[in-house]
Amino acid sequence: MKKIFTLVAVIATAMVANAQSFVFTHQGKVLENGATVEVKAHEYLYEHTTKTGKTIQEWLVDCETDETFLLQNNTGSDIAYEGVLTVPERDNNWDLQWCLGKTCKPVTELPMTMNEVLPANETQRVNYHAAIEPQIGDYGSMLSTITINANGESRTVNIRFTYDESSNGIADVQNVNVKEVARYAANGSLLTAPQAGLNIVRMSDGSVRKVVVK
Repeated sequence: MKKIFTLVAVIATAMVANAQSFVFTHQGKVLENGATVEVKAHEYLYEHTTKTGKTIQEWLVDCETDETFLLQNNTGSDIAYEGVLTVPERDNNWDLQWCLGKTCKPVTELPMTMNEVLPANETQRVNYHAAIEPQIGDYGSMLSTITINANGESRTVNIRFTYDESSNGIADVQNVNVKEVARYAANGSLLTAPQAGLNIVRMSDGSVRKVVVK
């Protein structure tokens, strides 16, 4: 009986030692530390109106991780953590925004650090987007890194964007009679006026546009 108890105790200790208090997940799968996730970048039509009433349209590329990219708390306690975003190659014309949980901030310098709290036994989104002109740089080979530090542990995930020419945010130019009916920030909050960064615009015909406001 004593030998059996000792064996069980050793196994239990090993399981605790190997337990990870938080992990990255993507599309329902737990990612190994240092894993690389490929995310498709999409081309879309950026349309804005000048003060003189002239409508200007140009194509941009949106590199954006989605909300299936999550940080998961495996403990029964809240975890205060530090997140660090690194993008090795960046042009000043890029519009970058980073979101941890309910907090979204424009990226003004790199690497960028944010602090958040991951609630007990919950998951929290970890994503960012970059809107860039197609001719700027080779974003397809860009490898970004997000590192989370907490409880003396560190987890890193790499994000590689691949460009999908066949996918456009807007298939064609909208009818001039279509009007804007609502505007949202990247975190989903309703805006009363255009805000610098990525705006989600809902039109009267039911379509949705991603607009970069500078």
